Amino acid sequence: MLRKQKQTLLILLGFIILSLIFILPILVHPEILFASDDFSFHMPRTLSLYNTLKSGHLIPNFDYSAFGSYGSAYNLFYPYLLNSYPIAIFRLFLGSWPTAYIIYYWIVTLSTLLIAYYAILTITKAKLPALIFSVIYTFSTYRIIDSFFRADLGELFVITALPLVFCGLELLIRGDYYKWPMLTIGMTIVTYSHILSLLTISVFILFRLLFCITNLSKQLIISLIKATTITLLLSSFQLFSIFEQYHYQPLRSVVTVNLLDKTASFATLIQSSFSNQYIAPDVISPGLIVLLLAILILHYSYQLLHNFNYVSIDALIGLMAIILSTSLFPWYLLNRPPFNIIQFPFRFLMLANYFIIFSGTLIFSKLLNKLPTSTRKYSLLLLFILIMTLHLQTSTNLIQHGSQNSKLTYETITPPNNYDYHPNINLSKLQTINQKLFKVNNNNYQDSPSLKHTNQSFYFNYHTSSSSATIDTPVIRYKGVKVTDNGYTIPTIRSNRGTVCILLHRTGNHHITITYQMSSIRKLTLLISITSLIIFIGYNLLLQFKSRI
Repeated sequence: MLRKQKQTLLILLGFIILSLIFILPILVHPEILFASDDFSFHMPRTLSLYNTLKSGHLIPNFDYSAFGSYGSAYNLFYPYLLNSYPIAIFRLFLGSWPTAYIIYYWIVTLSTLLIAYYAILTITKAKLPALIFSVIYTFSTYRIIDSFFRADLGELFVITALPLVFCGLELLIRGDYYKWPMLTIGMTIVTYSHILSLLTISVFILFRLLFCITNLSKQLIISLIKATTITLLLSSFQLFSIFEQYHYQPLRSVVTVNLLDKTASFATLIQSSFSNQYIAPDVISPGLIVLLLAILILHYSYQLLHNFNYVSIDALIGLMAIILSTSLFPWYLLNRPPFNIIQFPFRFLMLANYFIIFSGTLIFSKLLNKLPTSTRKYSLLLLFILIMTLHLQTSTNLIQHGSQNSKLTYETITPPNNYDYHPNINLSKLQTINQKLFKVNNNNYQDSPSLKHTNQSFYFNYHTSSSSATIDTPVIRYKGVKVTDNGYTIPTIRSNRGTVCILLHRTGNHHITITYQMSSIRKLTLLISITSLIIFIGYNLLLQFKSRI
């Protein structure tokens, strides 16, 4: 027992050191994140959350002090609990944005190492493949790109959860039906991280189940229903927040693009993998090690097909995901809604990354076990040196890539000019919202009155000389909007551009304040999610207690 505890402690210590090595680029040069593709979107979201917390509120609503302060509410739609929210909390208590980001990246990286190790250990019951997988997976080029070159906070935590999702699913398929909470935890993390990833992962889960459709037992179906039901209950607050707003008024989804313009050729993918480089936002590389593991899989393809098992299936899914990320797949057939909501086919590389590393690691570990002990140690040492060398190379490129942005600050990042989750109206009207233009008594759009804000509300002052006035404000009329006139709540209507429209029925001065208040049903879903979490934790602790009796 003492030896086992010592081994566990050494592994934990090793993972702590490795996670610090991984975040060295931002530890030394935190400003490199400014050059990343998605930082200009996630930083204003995080700033909005920080201002919400600073004003004494726990649940985000309008982006009062971010995204141009015109009445958007990105955090009502985009999951924040596991990505931007922790960073905002760290910033609140530590007083520094660089420190907040560094701590967050370190925690996520350490969590990835630990979860990956636990998930593979649960599947294989062997420490060697679990260790190899956790290190390769955490230091994979795709994850490095997602972390630093793209700074995609949503996808970053999804990568952490993938081993829980697919190892949990694999355990259910092989008959460990009591392991359904593992799948539940993984999918709940995905839901609270990135909704688009939830959709793609769900499709891949169904695809994985197709391989065992002839052997679907009653117990497996029941376990899958349990996992799905509890995931929906735990995630009800996040999912309902989105559904409520889309049901309330027609809104745009995330921006869609021409998939053909965002798809790399297979040759470009191979070239970028060999060089282990981040070439451009639309050309994301799976990296040299993943490419070598894919070659290893292809080399042993005959054996994998002859002895067809879960390793073979995952290898096949991984190769299929690589094809989906390139122009080899006929994306021109699906270059329309709802398929083009995926935006970038390279997103499938996240799944390819997991499946290739998983199956490749198990094949590699099996080959290692056939070697003499000394040769095995040298092989592992060479693998570790390769991983660290590639990370050093990528880190150097990263620092060069981000060095030109050293004069920017976290709170002066210019947000992207997009219209995600805005009213589904024409572009000219959308621009009047972003420009914070008012429309008074059906006259032309104007910049008077002036929309101002605090960390808790929007407000403006207006004087009416007649007995009635109609003011179309630039604040989007989401479900939950509350408007007061000189401290008294007044009703509102939706303008033809989807914004808050106020009817004033008295002459004089008006101090108009616009805030957000959660609906009763949204409060109920929050209660359901919290209650489900407490029951879920209690259930699993009870199972742990019974197993030790």
